[in-house]
Amino acid sequence: MRNSFDSEQELAKIVVSHLKDLRWEVYQEVVCPGGVADIVAKMGNILWVIECKKSFSMSLLGQAIERTPYFHYTSIAVPYSRRDNRKLLREFLEWKGIGCFEVYNHNYYENISTPTEPRLHRKARTKHIKLYAEQKNMVDAGSSNGGYFTPFKKTCRRVQEIVRNEPGIILKDLIDKTDHHYSTVGTAKQSIRHFIDIGVIEGIKMKKDGKYLRFYPEEDRELKDE
Repeated sequence: MRNSFDSEQELAKIVVSHLKDLRWEVYQEVVCPGGVADIVAKMGNILWVIECKKSFSMSLLGQAIERTPYFHYTSIAVPYSRRDNRKLLREFLEWKGIGCFEVYNHNYYENISTPTEPRLHRKARTKHIKLYAEQKNMVDAGSSNGGYFTPFKKTCRRVQEIVRNEPGIILKDLIDKTDHHYSTVGTAKQSIRHFIDIGVIEGIKMKKDGKYLRFYPEEDRELKDE
């Protein structure tokens, strides 16, 4: 059987397992400058980004170079190959300070080699990288369905949770209890009300009650006939 992978997700799963064995905290499908990183590993204050592909390409190399300013370490992960042109690739990666995982998958035997190690980038601009617990397990690295986690999704989920638990809650209390990603309370009030109104934040209905606007789950009986 040749060393091949049906999907990037399959390859990334082996890399994720390897990093966890090395005691790194692993986050998957992380939004970062320029797009979404397949894997971000964290140990203490050190961040390591790994981009996974089923084959080497200039697009992959460009992706890795684009990530470099924002992480202490940058690597790519590709299937193992004996092709001679890998020697030139390795020399280029060493020059750019980018590491490489070569992932071996043959007859159910999995292994990883590291022909090049990433170089430490001490001045990484990590303030641009936001990590959330949901990124550890919500979506597998290498997924192509766009289901990656964002601060906006976190806000939406929290709003839905609060309304389910406290039907009839007024807007002020809803905002106070939401650990939202907006920079000001005013922006949060305007945006959350708007996204509920147009259905982006799903499963919630608004009802005017005197001077207050109250929020209920859609299945709330009080709202069925509206």
